[in-house]
Amino acid sequence: MKKNRLIFIILFICLILLSLATIGIGMSKYVVNDDINTQISVDEFIFISNYQDKNTYELYRDNVTIKVSNTDLSGTNKTDIKFNVTLSNNLNSETVVYNDNILTGNSVNDSKSFTFTDLVIGTIYTVTISSTSPVKKIITHTFIVKKDPTTNNYYSLTNFDGWIELDIYVGSNDIDSLIIEYPTTLSADNTNDLTKDWYGQSGTLTNLSNNSHYHLIFFKNDSSSYDNVVQKEIGSTNVIIISND
Repeated sequence: MKKNRLIFIILFICLILLSLATIGIGMSKYVVNDDINTQISVDEFIFISNYQDKNTYELYRDNVTIKVSNTDLSGTNKTDIKFNVTLSNNLNSETVVYNDNILTGNSVNDSKSFTFTDLVIGTIYTVTISSTSPVKKIITHTFIVKKDPTTNNYYSLTNFDGWIELDIYVGSNDIDSLIIEYPTTLSADNTNDLTKDWYGQSGTLTNLSNNSHYHLIFFKNDSSSYDNVVQKEIGSTNVIIISND
């Protein structure tokens, strides 16, 4: 009888140990997955530029200014961001390099601007922005310098899981003011100086410069999806309507 009781106790203890091991494996898996998700968030939001990554732009002037900013969207970016900026062209003649730049991690929206001048008509330029810490990320922009100025004003809309990006391109036609209308399912990014006072469902941009690009972010308040728009001309009413219909 005692022998049977001893066997039962041993089996019971083994069952408990097996259960604890299974829970431990599950917790370890969760922790690993959580680290991966955090890493992805940091990589996505470590810094942004005032031009879209991997896009090609036509320039109707001999200069371009790249503004690199950190972002606090993920809530994980607390360390300084170290990055390099290079400008190269398809003629392989000269490369401009700005190394060892720093964006302050604890600042909500620290930024650095880099202006490249004396760009040659007919030349294709590539700007590469590469971070070295806390994680490695590369952003590239391609610029084609054109001879004749454009007269069109247009915009593009890019849909992401939790936000949308609105890029506005002003040509040689003057725009005194531009109204942006958006639904209640979106909230403007108030860390951007252009939209810092936008709390309703519309906002107005003023004093827009010719041959310039403006980059706006709107956060989603639900799971609505928005169609991507590629270079749609801005109408004569100077109103852009963002819709999830």
